[in-house]
Amino acid sequence: MMSGSFLILFEFFVFAMTGCVALAENFAAPSQVEQAVFPSKEECERKTSKVCSFQTCDYIPEEMTYEEVCGQGFRKGWVPTAS
Repeated sequence: MMSGSFLILFEFFVFAMTGCVALAENFAAPSQVEQAVFPSKEECERKTSKVCSFQTCDYIPEEMTYEEVCGQGFRKGWVPTAS
């Protein structure tokens, strides 16, 4: 009986730690997403040596704020893609 209780407590601990790590990653992500935004595709590609695409955030639902939808400090313009 004692080993069964220990197993349940151990599983709960592992589950809780996994949740804490996932939560910490979500909170850390926005501050690290500071991305350069360029006024033109040519300048973006020349300075980053990557293919660039235009990012915008035009649709904001009535019940949400600009920051909630687009993110804090969002700027539209040309940004490098991941590839």
